[in-house]
Amino acid sequence: MRTTEKITYVSVCGAMSFLLMAFVQFPIVPALSMLRFEPGEFPALLAGLLLGPEVGVLAVLVKDLLYFAFFAKSLFGPLADFIACATFVYVSSYLANRWRKDPSHMIAACSLGTLVRILVMVPANIVILYLELGLTPAKVLGMFWSVIVPFNVVKSVTNMLLAVPLVQAIPRVWSSYAQKMAVRNRVS
Repeated sequence: MRTTEKITYVSVCGAMSFLLMAFVQFPIVPALSMLRFEPGEFPALLAGLLLGPEVGVLAVLVKDLLYFAFFAKSLFGPLADFIACATFVYVSSYLANRWRKDPSHMIAACSLGTLVRILVMVPANIVILYLELGLTPAKVLGMFWSVIVPFNVVKSVTNMLLAVPLVQAIPRVWSSYAQKMAVRNRVS
């Protein structure tokens, strides 16, 4: 893929991710308003699965930089989101692109991406929640099974369920569109 194409895909997917993150969100754990689901990770995961892990991670970076610039009250939320999403998108799309691109392999790749995301977010949350809210490491570890794991599983699985079917459909739709355009260009 050429550099110009890659920059275009990163920009479009990053902008779509930002818009979804900014305007479509709801709390997963009502008592903790900072833990909310937003489907902004989905276009980045889709980009990673179709175009490679670096495109997906760069789309996450664009999303979080835009969110930080326009909506964030502090650096901590976008930073935690970047660490979680970039980890999930990178691991999932790296494995999916190394394996066959059928639904079962993509689901396995996303499942491993979810596991790595959870493992990475434990130490990241210890540092970020201490700096942001003054929570001790013991308090953060106490939230591991009740908050951190369920939140990351719900977010990852939902984004996977949105992305995997589209990964199967987009190449067929694009191929059909490209063939129609080729015929149209030959006729005119």
